Amino acid sequence: MAENTRLSDFHNRHQGENVVVCGCGPSALELGQPLDAITIGVNDVGRLFDPTYLLVVDPRGQFKGDRFRYVESSRARVIFTPQDLRLQHPHVVRFKLGRRGGTDFSDPDMLPCAKNSPYVAVCLAVHMGAARIGLIGVDFTKDHFFGPTGPHPLCGKLKVIDREYARLAEALAKRGVELVNLSQQSRLKSLPKASCDTFLARPRSAPRTPVKRSSPPNPKQSPPRQRLRVVHVATTNCAGALWNLHRILTSYSAVQSRVVTASETTSGRLFPKDVLLSERDQVAQLLEGADIVHFHNWIDAQSREMAPFRRILEGKPAVLQFHSEPALLQKHFPGRDPRTRGDLLTLVVAQKHVRFFPRAVPVPNAIDIHHPLLQPGRDADGGPIRIIYAPTDTKSYSDYSSTCRGKGYQQTLQILRDLEKMGRIEAIVRIEAPWEELMKLRRECDVLIDECVTGGYHLTSLEGLSQGLATVAFLDDKTRALLLELTGCSPRELPWVNTPLDRLRETLLFLAENPLALNAFRRAARYWMERFWRPDFIAEHYLNAYRRALEEFPASPSHVPQLGLPVQRRAV
Repeated sequence: MAENTRLSDFHNRHQGENVVVCGCGPSALELGQPLDAITIGVNDVGRLFDPTYLLVVDPRGQFKGDRFRYVESSRARVIFTPQDLRLQHPHVVRFKLGRRGGTDFSDPDMLPCAKNSPYVAVCLAVHMGAARIGLIGVDFTKDHFFGPTGPHPLCGKLKVIDREYARLAEALAKRGVELVNLSQQSRLKSLPKASCDTFLARPRSAPRTPVKRSSPPNPKQSPPRQRLRVVHVATTNCAGALWNLHRILTSYSAVQSRVVTASETTSGRLFPKDVLLSERDQVAQLLEGADIVHFHNWIDAQSREMAPFRRILEGKPAVLQFHSEPALLQKHFPGRDPRTRGDLLTLVVAQKHVRFFPRAVPVPNAIDIHHPLLQPGRDADGGPIRIIYAPTDTKSYSDYSSTCRGKGYQQTLQILRDLEKMGRIEAIVRIEAPWEELMKLRRECDVLIDECVTGGYHLTSLEGLSQGLATVAFLDDKTRALLLELTGCSPRELPWVNTPLDRLRETLLFLAENPLALNAFRRAARYWMERFWRPDFIAEHYLNAYRRALEEFPASPSHVPQLGLPVQRRAV
């Protein structure tokens, strides 16, 4: 995270979501590890579980015994504090405290405060856009959840604190935000109570204002916006990237996406099936109804496979996306050099490939970080670090500067075997493993090696970062500049363990010998994906490409202006 990251950068980060604010009272034990809500914990709640965010209002010297140790070792994505806590955590955000017992959220870099830290955490949840906030562990009873600490030091001010929560709840209700107390033993009387199970069972994205009864349609009103109909066409399954994009567009945008492929199997791997190219009547029907045809890698409207549909395609805007380098593609497009195409909008995955397609628009390789198998897995257990290496290409190439292929397989394998013989690491090497098996295996590891020879990265890196692994690759200057431009992040925020092959041995030894650095890389990996590679941001890049293709097509359908496609924006 950049050093100048501010509280305002998190405004509406979790718009419409459920947020649980957790104090350190004994009722926190009822919560366990919540799975369907953003969590904001305070102080040393990390003894119990790893919250999404940690808030620490008190200065370092106010923590007695071993309590501050749990702040220092927190695995929260971000620690928010108004204090100079001298933390080594990679993501610390300082903010200002506002008026005591206040309810004013007009300053995006300030939070209202109270003597009770969870009050500030509730205000942080409001700042982040929460629709429903559940409060737990704010009991004002004897002891904390972790031991016999005696009467709560603020018991004498309970009436004042209760009134502050009452005013806050009233102010939030006017904003359409619900605040409930999830603790049955809490001595706060001002907040309505609900059970944890009931709160967590309610869906996210609850409406922020009461739902009004629908009015009869007005025939004079503008017709509703239509869903953009996109048909993807490919001869292969593009190593799954095609299906990743289809699912993201379907789940995180207003696009109606369909997929046409030549086969369910590519390179021995089984993929989903929508419609096959051989099913000509269905293909023709899909193309007739499409607003845009999205070709992938090996095929376009002039390809032999599309001859039966050429009349339909003459009236359709189209884009052509490249997933491979020109040397592999050129023979599939005789007389139509992929590097200089100007007859339609070309896209290219925003990896090393971009430098070989100067006229193409870079778009992110699609990956849904919310997929169950792309979640972080195990915590380090103190033994040798586990490193996984599963290259998709074991060949060597004479000039890595001219290709996106190659993983430096032989050299990387030798380094792993040498370190394993020394007892410094546990190496797991897999070739051609099924994707589901590989994802499960990776979640049991600490470090993932993509490749350190070409100067680029691959889908493997994005999967590893999403799983919270310290992800090793060599990103040259052009690749780093591309990522900064695509995401808007700063150079310091790039989460890769960036190392060329001739430094790989030393880099892996460093990770093996420095658990704090290893854990910092692991925390930064998942956090970066959540901030800069979110599915809705991925969808936006493609929606903007579709908008451009529609605008540039000489005979766009009359309903296109009503599709309401967005303008490109950067992640924040």
